[in-house]
Amino acid sequence: MYSVTVCSAASCIIIVAALALKGGIFHGTSTERDFYHDVLEQVVFDRYYARCAGEDAETSRLFEAYRAQWLADSMPDKNETIRKTYHAYNRHIDAVKRKRLMESPRCLLYYRQDFDGRTTSDADNPKLRKVFIDNIRNEALLTEGWNDVSIDAIGDSLILPALLTPEDLKIDYLDIRSAKSREHIRDSGLGFVTFSKAVFNKHRDRAVVYYEMLCGGFCGEGQILVVQKKMGRWYVTRYFQQMQT
Repeated sequence: MYSVTVCSAASCIIIVAALALKGGIFHGTSTERDFYHDVLEQVVFDRYYARCAGEDAETSRLFEAYRAQWLADSMPDKNETIRKTYHAYNRHIDAVKRKRLMESPRCLLYYRQDFDGRTTSDADNPKLRKVFIDNIRNEALLTEGWNDVSIDAIGDSLILPALLTPEDLKIDYLDIRSAKSREHIRDSGLGFVTFSKAVFNKHRDRAVVYYEMLCGGFCGEGQILVVQKKMGRWYVTRYFQQMQT
């Protein structure tokens, strides 16, 4: 379904399309809505949809086998065995997720127009901006095609939320609703997602965006995404984790 390069289980980045803000509401073009649609659809499928799809006996078996192999003190060809089990597990999870896409009811997801106060409060914004800038520079996240955009400008945008609405993010297999507070947490479905304003390169075929997904309690993460446009569609090419709870 998607072609993605993942640095590690905890890292990744996206390239995203630009958005326009007016009167506190997102008034982007259809192309900009396509951007957020494509990015959200891939992020949910890649990282969160297994929660909605549920587990079956084979999922549990493969996971337990992977954990046992990882913890084993000695094993012939341990790394290769772990690699094969890991890929078998991921293939099975993808098959389960694809099957769930065709079933009802749709998975519930809330969209929040502001970031969670614990991670992006006004007092923390300068600190968070510096973290973003340092990580982008130190990890060389942006290379080809970004000579015309300053890292400082990227940091300024990634701390600002994109004021999207569920209508901007219609995805066939998701029931996306507005959430103004975390009071919905007991009925949060997949969780609460918020996107930042995106930054685009000169040719508008690459972008960077930040998102947070919170699923209640000590469950959530924030990722910088590096995204690229190919054949008329936006694809996440890297995930880079900024926070995890």
